[in-house]
Amino acid sequence: MQQNCIRQKGIREEFFRLSIGIAGEVLQKFINYHTKLLIIGDFSKNISKPLHDLFIRLTKAMIFSL
Repeated sequence: MQQNCIRQKGIREEFFRLSIGIAGEVLQKFINYHTKLLIIGDFSKNISKPLHDLFIRLTKAMIFSL
């Protein structure tokens, strides 16, 4: 399985707002193509509970890592 690594500061802030839907669309592409995504950055501040929960579920499914 291929893994892609992206820095948090290289991603637009809108990606992290679940209400916009960008994260869901992008992450679904990674799932469809059996590819892992690793985002490197500081997620200790300004992260919403729904986004945190999504990251936890995807990490447990071994699709996504922070």
